[in-house]
Amino acid sequence: MDNSPQGQPAQKRSRTFTIVLFAALICSVLIGLGASNNSLNRIVRQRLGKTPHIHQTASAIDISIEPKLIPDSKAYSLLFRFLSKAHTEAQERVNRSLIKKMGVADDDIDTLIAASREFNNLVSELDRQALKIKQSNHVNPSSEVIAQLSQLDQQKEGIVTKIVSSLPSRLDRNSVENLRHYVNEKFKRQMKIVSLQ
Repeated sequence: MDNSPQGQPAQKRSRTFTIVLFAALICSVLIGLGASNNSLNRIVRQRLGKTPHIHQTASAIDISIEPKLIPDSKAYSLLFRFLSKAHTEAQERVNRSLIKKMGVADDDIDTLIAASREFNNLVSELDRQALKIKQSNHVNPSSEVIAQLSQLDQQKEGIVTKIVSSLPSRLDRNSVENLRHYVNEKFKRQMKIVSLQ
């Protein structure tokens, strides 16, 4: 471990907040479809890959008490990623059922899916860059590496903020309000923030 003056700030900056998405998606799809836990697990694994592994000691914060602790950009990013990863008719039906459960009007479902895919297309290259950096610097990343990853995160946040800001011009007013309510009052409440030490 680097205990130098340079290493300590880097370690401090490297303490990140990881959103544990698995429970949120299972709960959301369960509400929308009434599917079994096994099928839900399979859907989430296929759409998003494995649940993030946490190697450090972590302390969890119960967001059901204060969902405002989850930034909107993080919540919408996770939702957009999920909605954008439908590659079969069955997965598409999952998307549509879930979106309808959010209170989005039927006429706006395709538009929200298109916005989610737009987000995914724009962040995919940034995801690849971040993965490459992490794979090459997974042990004691330098302050320079942490700064690079932070810059990529900021670019992703800029993309999701832009797309969320565009929704009022794309969707019906009631659809936008219902979506916002769903994200803040249901989606966020099924998440946990894990503070990595």
